[in-house]
Amino acid sequence: MKRYYHILVFLIVVSSYFQNSAIGDIIPLGLSLVLTAHCLLQRFERPYIATEFLVLLLPIVYGLVLAVNSNSYPVFKDAFLFAIPCVLLIAGSVTMNVLSWEEYGACLIMAGTTVSLLVMAEGVRSLGMTAVLDPFAARYINENPIGNPAPALAIALLIYRSMISKITIGWGSGLLLSVNGLGLYMCASRTYIVILLLFCAVGLIYRFGLRRVALSSAASGLVIVFAMTFLEQPVNDMSFLGKVMHSTAEVSGGGYDGIEDIVLRYRGYESNTAFRQFQSEDGLRVLLGRLGAHVDLQVFLNLGGTEFRYIPLFHNGYIFLLLKSGVVGLMIFCTVFGLIIIRFGYLLFVMPRGSSFGVIASMLVSGTIALMFCNYVVYSFFNCESAVLLINTGYCFAVAQNLTVHNEAHPALSLNATKV
Repeated sequence: MKRYYHILVFLIVVSSYFQNSAIGDIIPLGLSLVLTAHCLLQRFERPYIATEFLVLLLPIVYGLVLAVNSNSYPVFKDAFLFAIPCVLLIAGSVTMNVLSWEEYGACLIMAGTTVSLLVMAEGVRSLGMTAVLDPFAARYINENPIGNPAPALAIALLIYRSMISKITIGWGSGLLLSVNGLGLYMCASRTYIVILLLFCAVGLIYRFGLRRVALSSAASGLVIVFAMTFLEQPVNDMSFLGKVMHSTAEVSGGGYDGIEDIVLRYRGYESNTAFRQFQSEDGLRVLLGRLGAHVDLQVFLNLGGTEFRYIPLFHNGYIFLLLKSGVVGLMIFCTVFGLIIIRFGYLLFVMPRGSSFGVIASMLVSGTIALMFCNYVVYSFFNCESAVLLINTGYCFAVAQNLTVHNEAHPALSLNATKV
């Protein structure tokens, strides 16, 4: 029976790799519902489900009431998007009842490795062996690039096993690190790299202390900035390095010099335009938002090969929350995830180092921070591309909550790892 749950979690993560397809969101969400239902139908001695996450459904409830006379399709489409985080978080939480930490970690590592192989295969298929030299071109040779952060999470789990749990990395783990490292490289995604850095940063702070890590990070940052400052060759805005160096400008707004500049800094433009529209709403809409709302970009832009002027989705998930669910919805989401970071971040650094709780809490805090960061750049709360982050947050929250609230060790805390 455990193999059945392994397969379900594995398929949820791997299927989210194809989330840009026509039914990309349906498959991982459907599998998550199957996993949740099957877990709840089992007779466990101490069953657990993170009902705390049900509060995230509130914007759907009041949003549907307010939109009773609106066009139904965009309203229900937004309601579907708002259901994504709750479904995946709860699916992750019930997984604690059936998979131990080691079983769960091994499942995600295998899923991340599979996604890495898929990314490499797609790159070679699209651009040949030159994709290894220019993964950014291989990623964007299609109008809708695909991928998910599973390789970054797999690398983080392998590092945590060695760094926090003090498990020696064998040749098998070294091979998995290499495959996932190459997969992450082939993804050519700034967001995925930041996710990995966030996981590593929290783990390092927990293992070695804030002061040491802060000093080392500051020194490394100065070296990188110094090196970039003195690059002799000009950086192409459309190259991966160019994207990295212009990340801040891309999400900032104002001072646009024509359509080309808007396209280059589209994320900032759409966010500013959406926020201006939000400011023009009446008091009730500011407070509770409007499901089904579209934003008028005021110009026609070629996005993914199609000309758009009115858009229902934005890269900035917080702007999406503000416009669709109002200040109330934004506060609900920020409070839920913010409290997880504050509470378990505090417990993480007051409990003895090297404990099983420390491993779980480190993964929970770093994963939640990564999720909130990703929501700023790729609306990760409402995007099945981030399914692995939501599943991970739900699972780690369930284990940590069970341990702290009930003051007892759950079977999921088995950390007697066998060497991979």
